[in-house]
Amino acid sequence: MRSFSGLAAGRARKVRRHPRRMRGTRGVGSAIAVVFIILILVAAINSYLVTTLPQQMSVLEFQHAIVVKDEFEQLQSNVLLESANPSTHSYIIAPIQLGSQGEPPFGNPAASTVFTDPASSNSARISTGQTVLGGLFDTLYNRYFPINTVVYEYGAVIQGGPANYSTMISPPLANAYRITGGYGLNLTMVQLVVQNFSIQSGTGVMGVATHLLNTFTYSSTTLTGPAQWFNITTPYPGAWASYFNSSALYSVVVSWPYIHACSTSSGELVCTVSVPLRLQAITITVDTVGLSLGSWSAGST
Repeated sequence: MRSFSGLAAGRARKVRRHPRRMRGTRGVGSAIAVVFIILILVAAINSYLVTTLPQQMSVLEFQHAIVVKDEFEQLQSNVLLESANPSTHSYIIAPIQLGSQGEPPFGNPAASTVFTDPASSNSARISTGQTVLGGLFDTLYNRYFPINTVVYEYGAVIQGGPANYSTMISPPLANAYRITGGYGLNLTMVQLVVQNFSIQSGTGVMGVATHLLNTFTYSSTTLTGPAQWFNITTPYPGAWASYFNSSALYSVVVSWPYIHACSTSSGELVCTVSVPLRLQAITITVDTVGLSLGSWSAGST
């Protein structure tokens, strides 16, 4: 028969076992809680990367595209200002934003590349035989918003996109007017001459300096025949065809511009747009503009 002291010692041994089992249970519960928290964090990060981040980056890349369009229109305005004041012989600098804004820590900025094409197959040839060459291109390598290119070509600002889709953002300076016996047209085009320019890629702000070199003007008030043809060879035929068929010039366009002679140049589809014009008078001004890199800071002109 056990003594009282023996029973008390047995109970004490049994009591000492319970805390060890409780500590083990608490450890398993803590581990499960940690795993559960990690799973919640992984799910939250995955949702952010799959849904929230693409939406935010798409907005930032779209905003960058709008900024670049505005900057190219400023460049266009600078050239027209120089053309209207040729005696100043001044350089005017326009900024171009390279790359979109980022969304740290996961959303890196989308870079862009600015380059020129002064001697490509792109050309605008008019009935006088004058040929206009050159363009300034900014390709936006977006990750979430569609990749597109903003172009300053022949004095016009164009947005190019995938599958040769293009839109005229700001046309060249043109004015159709009524005269006795028909119509007249004043048209200003720009030819770019690269003076000090290299390909610029990445992010940041660059400056593009323009300088009017010379101006050629052709004028005739004795045009005859059913149509005078205006031909443009360009990677953006849709933009030019739509522009010439727009209400601004509809009175002098005989029919829808004819897109033909398409070929691939440097991996890019280039077509000729032939526009039949109903004119008795025409004045064509070709501004030759020097293009160079310029440093840009707030307040630059």
